[in-house]
Amino acid sequence: MINRGTPKNPPVPANENILWVICDISKYVISLWYKQIYNMNINDYLSERTYELCDGFSGKPIAYYKKHYRMIPEELFNQNRDKMLYSNSSNAWIYIDRKVTREECIKLYGPITEEIYGPRGGWKSVTFGTTKFIHEYLRPKHETI
Repeated sequence: MINRGTPKNPPVPANENILWVICDISKYVISLWYKQIYNMNINDYLSERTYELCDGFSGKPIAYYKKHYRMIPEELFNQNRDKMLYSNSSNAWIYIDRKVTREECIKLYGPITEEIYGPRGGWKSVTFGTTKFIHEYLRPKHETI
């Protein structure tokens, strides 16, 4: 016979320990979830292949990036936000693995022969040897946005 209870004696579940077991399991699952987040590596969500991000004027590489092939958890994305870039051409976020420095360009293309600034003093472009670059990654350090 089922104990439906009375106003003075509410019904008692068949096994009142079920609630405690569920609480203990949920604490365990939450602790595993936290461990999983803090042990995650961004490279687990990125392609193995590295792609080149090229300058709009010269077509030479100015950065190397990786695409993500599965959804990056929000916490991990925020930890790496400074290296994430939204690509309008592919409508996706990409991870900047490495940027080409001015020193590398000097070694590859020659010394700086020209640096152009706009009428109000804003940086426009830099020319290494005969190769002109317009991408902001190569602007002088003191002029970064």
